[in-house]
Amino acid sequence: MTPTLTMEELRKMNIADLQREVRSLREICAKMRLGIQLQKEKDTAKYQRQRRTIPRLLTVLGEKSHPPSPRLRRAGKSRKSRKSLKRSSPVKP
Repeated sequence: MTPTLTMEELRKMNIADLQREVRSLREICAKMRLGIQLQKEKDTAKYQRQRRTIPRLLTVLGEKSHPPSPRLRRAGKSRKSRKSLKRSSPVKP
């Protein structure tokens, strides 16, 4: 996978392709990390780019497998404004 994939391109991929990419990138990162430790790999920036791509893939994968549920909004004031009203007007006996 090229590191130039945008989030839009990732969102167009299906779940199986995303999972396959995550697996392959994890293997690539493990090999690169070993190469860096053994001082065979010189391009540490490439390792960082590959490593940062994995969370992007996982984010898109999570979006696809767990779509957001519609939230119901309550009528009336928000919780924050209700709290501020309680604090601002104390009741004295």
